[in-house]
Amino acid sequence: MDAVVDNSVLIDLEICALLEAFAKLPLRFHVTCLLYKHELEPYSTISSLQGEIEINELSLVQESSLYQLLHYFSAISKPDMSIFVLALDNGWMLLTGDRELRELAENTGIICHGVLWVLDQLLILGISTPMTLHQSLTKLKNDRSTRLPSIELDLMLNRFAQFFLHNSLRN
Repeated sequence: MDAVVDNSVLIDLEICALLEAFAKLPLRFHVTCLLYKHELEPYSTISSLQGEIEINELSLVQESSLYQLLHYFSAISKPDMSIFVLALDNGWMLLTGDRELRELAENTGIICHGVLWVLDQLLILGISTPMTLHQSLTKLKNDRSTRLPSIELDLMLNRFAQFFLHNSLRN
C-alpha cells in the first residue's frame, strides 16, 4: 500500500525517535518535491530517509489542480496541497496531522491518518514495543511544538502503559 506523508507526521516521528521504526512499516511512502524542498530538507534525520521515501514531481495536470484547489482552500499551504493532490490523483492514503488537510482529504474520500495511527501500527505489527512507544509518545507529549489532541494522546499513553504492565506482570 502507498501513503503520502506530510511533514507534520515526519517531524513528530523525529521528535519521538521513531523514524527508523516508521520506515519498517509495510507501506511505500511518498512526498512531493515541493513539500520535500520547502519543509523536509532542513531536517537532516528526515532527509536521511530519502531512500525510504519516494519524492514525486507533480505532472502538469496535477499542478493545475493544485493551483485551482489553492484558490478555494487558502488555509492549506501550497506544499500541503501538493501532497493532497498526489494522494487524490493516485488513490493513496494520506498521513497528516494538519486539521484542514485532514478534513479536505476525508471529505473527498481519501483514507487519512495521523501520527497516533502510525504508533498504533508500530505496536500492532510488532515493530516497536509498548514500552518504547510509551517513552516515545511521552517525549512527543512533552514537546511544546506538538499539537496532538491531548485526550487521544493520554488514552494512547495509558493503553501502551497497560500493555507493558500486563506483560511484565505475566513474566
